[in-house]
Amino acid sequence: MRRAKLESYGTAKIKILLTFVFFSLIANVKSNGKTKDEKPKKGRDRKQKDKGEAQLQAEQEEAERLEKERLEREHLKKLEEKYQGARESELAELNSLEQKFLSAQQWKMDYREQAKWEHYLSCDGSPDPTVPQEMNTFMSLWREDQDESVQLVMEKGEVVLKVSVKMVYFSLNLTAPTYSIFPFLVAK
Repeated sequence: MRRAKLESYGTAKIKILLTFVFFSLIANVKSNGKTKDEKPKKGRDRKQKDKGEAQLQAEQEEAERLEKERLEREHLKKLEEKYQGARESELAELNSLEQKFLSAQQWKMDYREQAKWEHYLSCDGSPDPTVPQEMNTFMSLWREDQDESVQLVMEKGEVVLKVSVKMVYFSLNLTAPTYSIFPFLVAK
């Protein structure tokens, strides 16, 4: 009996011992899978933790720097596109203005030719202010004419006024108007 008691005592002791070992292993697995023999020193843990944090911070700073560079590139690209659009718009406007200027010059030349032809067809005896020889002849004939009738002086006054208006327009590099603000200057 004593033997049976010892055997049952030994079996119970083994069971307790195995249970203790089992729970110790579970406790060690829960503590990062390290057994009591594998526990690192606190200093080494701290260094590794600091090293990991420093590496993480460096990675975050690098990511921020790359993101900032990407945003700057996008901003520069947008500015370049905006500048290119403005430049194309300005070039189009410049071309349009050049075409309008050439058209205006052509119109001016055509109008002057028409005005000269109308002056030629009017046969009113007034000189063309753009031709110096005609102006000299007109002034010489006007000085030589000594007829002082009121009617003739009024007619010559109208012609002189018309010529002087044309001369002013010519000196300002404009064309003479086909109408007059003075009713007595309108050709009859």
